Formats: sequence, C-alpha cells, structure tokens
Amino acid sequence: MTEITRGRALLGSDFIDIGSSSQVVHKLDTRVPRQDRTAHEAAFGVVTAGLEPNWLDQQVRAIALTGRGGAHFPVATKWRAAQQADVGGWTLVVNASEGEPASGKDAALLQLRPHLVLDGAELAASMIGADRVVIWLADEARATLQSLRSALAERRSGLTRAPEIVTTPERYLAGESSAVIRAVHGGPPLPRTTMNPAQPWAGGPPVLVHNVETLARLGLLARTGSRSFEPSSLVTVTDGDRRFVAEVPAGETFSELFERAKVPVPQAVLLGGYGGEWVGWSELALLAVDPHALKEAGRSLGAGVLIALGRFDCGLEMTASIAHWLADQSAGQCGPCRFGLPEVVELVSRLAGRRAGQRDLDRLHEKMALVDGRGACRLPDGALRMIRSALREFAAEINDHRYGRCLQQEQGR
Repeated sequence: MTEITRGRALLGSDFIDIGSSSQVVHKLDTRVPRQDRTAHEAAFGVVTAGLEPNWLDQQVRAIALTGRGGAHFPVATKWRAAQQADVGGWTLVVNASEGEPASGKDAALLQLRPHLVLDGAELAASMIGADRVVIWLADEARATLQSLRSALAERRSGLTRAPEIVTTPERYLAGESSAVIRAVHGGPPLPRTTMNPAQPWAGGPPVLVHNVETLARLGLLARTGSRSFEPSSLVTVTDGDRRFVAEVPAGETFSELFERAKVPVPQAVLLGGYGGEWVGWSELALLAVDPHALKEAGRSLGAGVLIALGRFDCGLEMTASIAHWLADQSAGQCGPCRFGLPEVVELVSRLAGRRAGQRDLDRLHEKMALVDGRGACRLPDGALRMIRSALREFAAEINDHRYGRCLQQEQGR
C-alpha cells in the first residue's frame, strides 16, 4: 500500500487558496504543483490492472462512499442499480461543471490531481461496463481544461477508453444531473423532470453521473483499500473576500478547521452552499466536518461549501443577494421559477431592505408554500431551503429591520 499523509491524501496541502468568489476557478493561486503522470504514480502508486470488481465494490461499501456533488447518495447503490438495469451502451459522466460561485474543490482536484480523478473514472466505467466516458466542464474553466488535456495526453497509451471533454455554458443548472444527462443525449443543458429516479436517462441511452471528488476518492480507495483508507472531507470556505479549499481529516470540528485556517469566529455559516442552510455558530462549532456525522445531527454538508457570515455582516442582506442570483440562474421552464421564485425573492429583498412589515412576512410564507416542491428541477426547493433557514436563524434581525435598523451593521461601525 502507498503511504499517504493523513488529512492531505487528495490535495497534498492543508489549504489551497483560490482567490475571491468568482463564478469559476480559472487559475489556482497556489504553490502546490500539478501532478503529471509520473509524479502521480510516484505519490500514489499504480492501480492494479484488472482490479477485481467484487473487491472494489466491497471497499466502497465498507467506507460507505457517497457522492460528493451534494446529495451524498451511496456510490455502491448507484452501481448496483446500473448493473441490474437491463440496458447497454452506458456513458459515465465526470461532472466537473461546478457552477456555484462559492465552490472550487472540483477545480482544485482537476488542476492539481487530475490523474487521481481519471483513475477513478476508469474504475467506475469498468464497474458499470461503460462504453463512453464524458468529462462535463464549464466553457470558461480554461485552466482546468488545460490540465485535463495535458493529463489525457500523458496517459493516452494506457487508456482502454479515452474520455471526451464536453464543455457547457457557465450556469448553475448546467451541473444538475438531469441537465447533464439531457445534454449528453444531444439536447440543451437544462433540467427536466425525472419520472423514474432509478432510470434518470428517461428512455435514452443510459447515463451515470459522478462528481469529481467522488471519483478522486475512488481512485485513492483502489490503492489503500478500506482498512488503510483515511476518511476526510473536501470543503470550499468563503470568508469575506478570501476563498480556499481545505481537506479536513475525519473528526475535525468546524471550530478546529476555522481556527487552523485563521477564519474569525462567524455569526453563522451557510452550510452546503447556495441551496443549503444557515446554521448558527453555537450549533455548528463542535460538529465534525463529516457528511455522516452531520447527517446524524440533522444537517448536510451538501457540496462541501461553507460561507462564513462575519460578526458585523447582515445575514438578511446576504440571503437576499444569494436568492437573487439563484432566481437569475433559473431555466425559466416552469411557473415556480418564472413567477413564484421572483416574487419570493422580492419579498426577501423587502425584509433585507428594512421596509417590510408583518404582512410582507406572511405573504412570503404563503408564496414559498405555493412554490415548494412544484418546480421542474430542484433549484426552487434549494432556494427556499436557504431562505427558510435565514428566517429561522435571523429572526431577531427581521424584527430589527422592521423598525428600520440593523444592529449587526451598527455594531460594526
């Protein structure tokens, strides 16, 4: 087995600085070098050719490997469903679109450790018998694209199936799994309603979508096995204008991570990204940065995005800003997105702008009830989840705003 440093297995560094919150991580600001094929195999070893599928499946189950794109669905369950489906001609998609501005962990992996991801993609393709491997990437992610092209050139002679790189316009919904499948089938990269979750390809050629981090973990697991596998979590942390990717060892708490990263103690953290939930620091501080531990606590790490709300920042204003962005990213394919979500966002803006009364708050709850669960995709539900958590977490601020003041901002002056 290859010796891999605990807590640095995927990235090789405590923190990767990825600059301010731009839509896509175009270029990493880091001194951690990109691993070419030779350096990759020197660091991790070579994956055994013809690795026994039953062994790999057992290792995946033993560590309860889940997808890291947000839903944390068990990888072994996905594979089993694919293997039992009475269809052929599978496509495996490496979902690297990462359209949320606050996220950068997948770009960090593909720019620094591309071969670990590609190893995982080969293994997953073998497990489901895929004939085609597609790497799904945003048009604007040029540094990631260059890293992938170099990596594919470095390993071309050993590939049984050469992955295709397919680019998509840089939009939040372009990475939604049904949108990815629709585009791979030759349609527009827009979500669609999935009538049968067990067969989301909706009658076309079968497609299995895996997140970049999921595949990197698979590439690592194939070398260590479950007994030597050191669990960790990749997260992207935003603290004001600072943004970085961190690999967090199992058991490390949010408080320990923020202290190690020199992030000031926040009021609250938006846990899981734009479609996640605001969680007060008093609750979050002592929880482990681990998807399984958070699930037991009734929370979700989502796509591994952590947005720290500074002590003197207004949570309502940040919520309104994110809600506006999500509404602008809508595909506009259904009534909840075209009409309902904009009305919800307008009411949230009134709360943040200190011009709302109890009647506006009541209308907000009514509108959210009409939108919830009725969208063609999960964007409206994610936006409402984030907004509802803000109404709970910042209830005192709502009352202050009603009287034309914001104590958080006033205290920071």
